[in-house]
Amino acid sequence: MPAGVSYYVDLSKLTAQDAGYDETSRIVTINLPPLVIGDVAFEREGARTINGGLLTYSQATVDALSRLNYGSARKAIVKLAQGRTVIEAAEMQAKANIQAYFEIPLRIVGRADIEVVASFSSSG
Repeated sequence: MPAGVSYYVDLSKLTAQDAGYDETSRIVTINLPPLVIGDVAFEREGARTINGGLLTYSQATVDALSRLNYGSARKAIVKLAQGRTVIEAAEMQAKANIQAYFEIPLRIVGRADIEVVASFSSSG
């Protein structure tokens, strides 16, 4: 069953203490709040049942098996989404997105010489 998991950074939790600027290196640093894992979104319409036509099930049996499979699939996807490798990839993408987000106003005012570096305290 196809599924997706969203990851969020709540920028409303940023404070002035989370940002700094070093004039010498022209670097803005942003210490980000923790990454938050959103809910699992399954694409039930993309699910496939494969039985090779060998057995025929009643609709009640199919529904019961679907609920069981959904629960198992959800647990597996949540475990995968919480894995260090996936979290690191989500953090890397979040940092890149947030850096670009903060660099836009700097570019608009003609300060392309200023670099923005975002980091999570857990990943440095």
